[in-house]
Amino acid sequence: MQADRPIRLARIAAEGVVIVMSILLALAGDAWFEQRQDVRLETQELEGIRAQLGETRQLLLSSIADDEAGLIATTRLLQSVEEAEGTVSVLDSLLAWQGYTTMFVAPLSRFEAIAASGRLVLIRDDDLRAAIAGWPVRVSNATTLATGRRDFWGEDFMPGLWADQDLDDWLYTATPSGAMISITVDNALKNMLRQRRFLDRSVLYRERITLDQLDELLQMVERALAESV
Repeated sequence: MQADRPIRLARIAAEGVVIVMSILLALAGDAWFEQRQDVRLETQELEGIRAQLGETRQLLLSSIADDEAGLIATTRLLQSVEEAEGTVSVLDSLLAWQGYTTMFVAPLSRFEAIAASGRLVLIRDDDLRAAIAGWPVRVSNATTLATGRRDFWGEDFMPGLWADQDLDDWLYTATPSGAMISITVDNALKNMLRQRRFLDRSVLYRERITLDQLDELLQMVERALAESV
């Protein structure tokens, strides 16, 4: 009996070690699984953000192209009337742009969802997490300027033109033909064109900055996705 005791103690110790190792392995397995689950969820969120940034980029590029063309038209029209008074003939293509404005609004559903759900904590990179959290505020700067320009265009610019011009001639241009159209030029018209040019420049400047910021964020997202593979 006495001789058997050390054997039994050794067996108990060995079984204890096996039990402890089994528990540790199970805990390690659970931790590994949870980590992989978090990585999978992070990847899903980043892929959604990447897709929405791609959509935003296309909208932004379209707005920039339209705003560049509009700014050129407004600048050339202003140059044509700057030194004139009374009746002046100008290109119908320059007038056509005055009946049009853009309104850039970035889609933000993925960014709002990740913030509201608390899944922002899944983004492991601190800089990327901060950039994602800050993107709605950054992009809203462009939208705010575009909104101000749209309000000026709808509330002041077009009503001012309507009061002084024959808008059938101004907006005759569904397809500008290069014809010359007569308009009435006074200081009120010049001032409105100057203000529109200023707003076009401001919006375009902000849109270009926003595009740079978007590309920077998109690169960060791409790097994080590549590292998660």
